[in-house]
Amino acid sequence: MMKNLITDYFRLHRLKKGILILSALFILYYSLGYSITLPELLSEKGYDQQIIEVSGEIIGPPIKKNNGWFVNVDIGEGVIGVFTKKLPKLKHYGSYKEKGDVVRVQGIFYNTCKEHRGETDIHSQTIKVIKSGETIPHPIKKDKAMAAILLSLLAMLLVLFYRQKRINAN
Repeated sequence: MMKNLITDYFRLHRLKKGILILSALFILYYSLGYSITLPELLSEKGYDQQIIEVSGEIIGPPIKKNNGWFVNVDIGEGVIGVFTKKLPKLKHYGSYKEKGDVVRVQGIFYNTCKEHRGETDIHSQTIKVIKSGETIPHPIKKDKAMAAILLSLLAMLLVLFYRQKRINAN
């Protein structure tokens, strides 16, 4: 009898501990924010005109509109336009030369925005830079530079040779 009480106590204690850990993980997961992917946004009608959160890299420079700014955010499976009235300090814009700043955007998703000619966009409430971008180095390889110089010299010699041949023919 006493042995059963002790094992029941420890089972209950483990169950409480497990529920506590699962609850903590659940709260942590949703407090950090769940970012939605572009296919999820476009495939489900339930997101239209709802507050959502996405994270991604800024692609290209911001575009000034008369009452705010448009930035393009690459969220992994595609790029979505984000309209904002207050632009955060952005240092890097994604391009061949740079990896853009990574931002977390929270705002209202519009599948067909009436304000912006039916475009799919997000009207941001907050944009926060979560990781700064960086310049991407593209060093010139010495062997390729030498090959380019030698081929250019060869091309100039061929042009001179061809011109000399035409002059001698006349």
